[in-house]
Amino acid sequence: MRSLRASSLRRLAACLAATGVALTLATVPAGGSLSAEGGPAAAGDGFSSSTAGGPASAGGGGFASAAGAASPKYRGYVSLFGDPVRSASQGAGWTLSFRERVRGRVRYKACLKHLGPPRVSRCWRRRSRAANRRQDVFVALYVNDVGGPGRWRARWFVRGRRVGQWRFRVRPEREGG
Repeated sequence: MRSLRASSLRRLAACLAATGVALTLATVPAGGSLSAEGGPAAAGDGFSSSTAGGPASAGGGGFASAAGAASPKYRGYVSLFGDPVRSASQGAGWTLSFRERVRGRVRYKACLKHLGPPRVSRCWRRRSRAANRRQDVFVALYVNDVGGPGRWRARWFVRGRRVGQWRFRVRPEREGG
């Protein structure tokens, strides 16, 4: 298993920061290293995590891991039959899909807002059933009948903090003839 030292990690962090990738910082005991998977290379005490932008240890043992950025804890998207979509016609079976990868049984709120006239919005409170399992809120009746065609925004919140956003467009139904 390949380990990264402080100098290599600083260069990696600078490159990733330039591309806008969020980093997860971890403090490793002096002389320790962090594996490519984001955990300590060898079992040791004193391993702790903090969010991106958090302070590194005073001893220069701060490390950043891109592994946390590649797999967020929560993911929300608008789907039709389980597949993420950004645009579809009015009358489709719109669903707000939410997936959490860590705990299971987390309370979340899914909100939907029409960005043009009429500016209507609605939220649904739910609880996930298990980790890494998709949870769906069927919103087709609301999207198709209350809001209609136009631009929409879906947002997901956990403990009052936004954890996901998805913009999509509803196209008008075509006249059959």
